[in-house]
Amino acid sequence: MNTPIDDFEEEVPFQNNPFAGIPNNMTMPDSPPQPMAAMGSANPLSSYFRVPGASIGIPSQGHYYTRDVVDMEIGGLLEIYPMGAADEVLLKAPDALMTGIAVERAIASCVPQIRKPDMLLAPDVDFLLLAIRSVTYGKEMPMRDLFCPNCNHNESYMVDLKHVLSTMKTIPAEITLRINKDMVLTMAPQRTRQQTAISNMIFEIYREGQALDMTPDASEEDKNALEMSMYNKLRDSQYRSMANTIVSVSTPMGTITNYDHILEFVSKAHLDVQKMIETKATELNDSYVDNKFTTECEKCKHQWDNKISFDPSSFFGTSYSA
Repeated sequence: MNTPIDDFEEEVPFQNNPFAGIPNNMTMPDSPPQPMAAMGSANPLSSYFRVPGASIGIPSQGHYYTRDVVDMEIGGLLEIYPMGAADEVLLKAPDALMTGIAVERAIASCVPQIRKPDMLLAPDVDFLLLAIRSVTYGKEMPMRDLFCPNCNHNESYMVDLKHVLSTMKTIPAEITLRINKDMVLTMAPQRTRQQTAISNMIFEIYREGQALDMTPDASEEDKNALEMSMYNKLRDSQYRSMANTIVSVSTPMGTITNYDHILEFVSKAHLDVQKMIETKATELNDSYVDNKFTTECEKCKHQWDNKISFDPSSFFGTSYSA
């Protein structure tokens, strides 16, 4: 794990002479005086701009990106800046969170080397959110509303984010899953835009369930139709979650990369094959840091395990509810 760095090379101010190369005897056209910034001079307030708070590697090590997605060498480092006020406001906007725009813009703002945040692997996003929170609010994150399962006492806990970041595991450069002697899947964690789409699908299913609960007078036929619709959408979201992790399918007939063909294969495969893919997909999409911690109840001394969830809707407050 690469530790945060404290010192960065100072940026060289822009000092290009706009009149360089122009002969002294050449007559220049009259023009109104220009503001200092427009003349290419350095902003005298630049020393008060945000500066990087850490320089870190990411779980994927850059293996799954081209330079137009992440401007980083394989195994290189990303500079992490603290959030600005606009980032914090956006991360509290429900619509921006639902669409994924809040997280994408926060990452683009705080990690300028990332050009296309929606193309990041989900585990890389989780890791970057941890790093952004750490450099913005400090390495300790208060956890609250941790109710003891033994006596229901409300506990709090201080998570050391620096330690959590230091537990980073790397994603292999190539991941394969052999289904049988003829078929091998090349896989990867799903991209953040795919994860957002799945989350929105599940949210819509949840809303349909709420609507069903709020219409007790609906006919049995209507209820059955709505329940079947919810089931079909939930099943489709599960198939898509699995298909999102499959980069290609290699068979004696060739290598298939078409997403629609892969999705149809996943939906029509034997149950045993589906379970193999689902197990591997769950493993790939899991966190690549140790996000578990043990809490002891101050009242009854009972100990139980908790987990840091990477839900940005609550993750970026000054304290966080599990």
